[in-house]
Amino acid sequence: MLTFKAEVLKSKQKSDGTYNVKIRMTYNREVKRLATNIFVRQEDLTKSFRLKNPKLIQEADAIVRHYQEMCVKLQVNINSYTMDDIISNSRYLN
Repeated sequence: MLTFKAEVLKSKQKSDGTYNVKIRMTYNREVKRLATNIFVRQEDLTKSFRLKNPKLIQEADAIVRHYQEMCVKLQVNINSYTMDDIISNSRYLN
């Protein structure tokens, strides 16, 4: 089953002190992370590095929903796709 989740990686702090919110795609125990245009500061995160700013949570959820809707069009559960197939095909569905 293909799942999506927005996450912030603690080890990926930029030199300006911000973090990029990534979308984690998991399919058949394979994980890929896609960069977003959302950057957060330490004060936007909880101690466990989860988003706590409601505006940023909404933005990240919208991106996750977008990817979910694209993958519904691919019918991932019916077809035998690899993770790379899903990522390359989802770019053409935008």
